[in-house]
Amino acid sequence: MEGLKVGAASKVINCEVGDAVAGMLKPRISDRVRDNLEANVFFIKGGTEQAVIINCDLLGLQRSFVEEVAKKIESATGVPRQNVLISCTHTHSGPYTKSSEWGSAKDRYMRNLERWLVSAAQEAVKGAIPAKVGYALGKARIGYNRRVCWADATHSMYGDTTKDSFAGMEGPDDPSHAVLFAVDAEGRIICVIHNNTCHATTGCAFNYISADFPGAARSVIRDALDCDLPVLYLQGTCGDVCRFNQLRQEGLPDYESSRNSERRLKEISSLLAGETLRLIREAPVHANLAVKHLFRDIKVGIRMPSEEMLRHAKEVVEKKAGEDSTTSDVDGGYLFQKGVLRIHEEYGDNPYEQVPLHALRIGDFALATVPCELYCQFGLDTKLRSPAGITAVAELTHGAMGYCPTIYGILGRGYSGATYYGSRLEPFAGYMMVDELTRMLYELFK
Repeated sequence: MEGLKVGAASKVINCEVGDAVAGMLKPRISDRVRDNLEANVFFIKGGTEQAVIINCDLLGLQRSFVEEVAKKIESATGVPRQNVLISCTHTHSGPYTKSSEWGSAKDRYMRNLERWLVSAAQEAVKGAIPAKVGYALGKARIGYNRRVCWADATHSMYGDTTKDSFAGMEGPDDPSHAVLFAVDAEGRIICVIHNNTCHATTGCAFNYISADFPGAARSVIRDALDCDLPVLYLQGTCGDVCRFNQLRQEGLPDYESSRNSERRLKEISSLLAGETLRLIREAPVHANLAVKHLFRDIKVGIRMPSEEMLRHAKEVVEKKAGEDSTTSDVDGGYLFQKGVLRIHEEYGDNPYEQVPLHALRIGDFALATVPCELYCQFGLDTKLRSPAGITAVAELTHGAMGYCPTIYGILGRGYSGATYYGSRLEPFAGYMMVDELTRMLYELFK
């Protein structure tokens, strides 16, 4: 078996101060750069197979943009476009990169971003050298389920769990922590990939540009290794996982305070970086590993709004037309209801979507990706059914298609469970993705 070659690169991808930052239910105008947004790239070649993973400090990217970038990377590097995996950390303190009810991308930034990503990929591929790869699995509890169930069978995102009407949490969280890294012939670390599960929202109440805890953890790792190496944080299935414990009600009254947010950012980044560094120190490295990749589209239905929902949405939108439409009332607000109408407008004649999935094998390590904000249970199910020794699941890869809740989430409704444009895939979509990813992983490991 031919030995491995690995290349890596980093690129700053900041928007301009004064641009709106995305991730909340209304735009925030950035007033400073707290810390740099980055795109970090990992390239691996084993035998005839090669793959590029690009990890961006962004909320998410449209599939059309991802595929255009992958096409240009193929032209520039020779890596097949379907073997280019572009994912996002899901920071809520970066620029808009697609159109939504809450804000739109700036053409100038998107042109720059395309150029930066292609350039970084070229650098990683061109600089590839013989390398060894190690991987390991540990534990770092950084996220907690945020879907609260009530006695009347409704569910909500967050809530006071000390109330008598509290009926339990809707789903699980996932503290598993997967790491993959590469070293050169002298044993120097070339690149680090780590994967955990928690919404990157410690800065979501503020107006700065920030990579949030994935960026802070990257800085800790670089400082500890005394090297400005690329570090990729692959975000796990965190659609229903947040940064504070609902059962302890920690931080709920003042979670938007600067002091509390900074403290939690430091806690999470320290937990992530510490476990990553421990695993790197303890894991063996391998010079010869199987590298295999599969890409597949699956057809998934759209959860179309009922006639009653459409009537209500039209009433709200017509009533608010011409008024100030900025609202955080996600259950009945103008922008939320515009999202209900948007489903009908875009999918009324063809209520289906093609969902892109990637599966990558590197030795006994597997990476499975989805383009949605999957609920945590689906990530756990994929790992349980995977034939790999270690499986990392990364969301918001090859696109951003909104939340993908479990059936319990859809029945409970509330934000991310209710039907609107940001949560539009059919009830069985997540289960279909897990099934297909499992088949793909078994094909890679057969």
